[in-house]
Amino acid sequence: MKQIETNRLILRTYSEKDARDVAAMCNNVNIYQHTLNIPYPYTKEDALTWIGFHEENRKNERMYDLAVTDRLTGQLLGSVGISIHKTFNHGELGYWIGEEHWGKGYATEAAEAIIKFAFEEKGLHKVYARCFDTNPASGKVIEKIGLKKEGVLREHVTKDGAYVNLIHYGLLASEG
Repeated sequence: MKQIETNRLILRTYSEKDARDVAAMCNNVNIYQHTLNIPYPYTKEDALTWIGFHEENRKNERMYDLAVTDRLTGQLLGSVGISIHKTFNHGELGYWIGEEHWGKGYATEAAEAIIKFAFEEKGLHKVYARCFDTNPASGKVIEKIGLKKEGVLREHVTKDGAYVNLIHYGLLASEG
């Protein structure tokens, strides 16, 4: 897969060399609290396992998880991805940014680029995203990139043994 370039970012495939930086960013209780599938504590072994899944997922066109890096320095800032559901021709947007890089617009810029990839390169009909109702910052990113709130999935998943609500957003290719 070719890398995706934006004004400030390069979105590229992961390599094992990224494991140390991924582990350092993800071993953060604030990242854990705002994501569904990132464990805490998070180790380098967790990062290596996660990175190891990417190549097969790309080959099978199931998921494209890309490293979000600074265009000038190459520094890893976070991750952005699209999980593709071929049966329904839609994909789920996901992202995380290291806490030290929050508030700089990187999530917005990376998410816009992966959505463009999803519609233009993969031909998806719809992209959707979900976030915890306790994470308004993520909701703002999702709305800023054009997804529309479609509803609340009440007590849809569990986090730390408690049911939590997910806010569901969507964008059709014809709207993007």
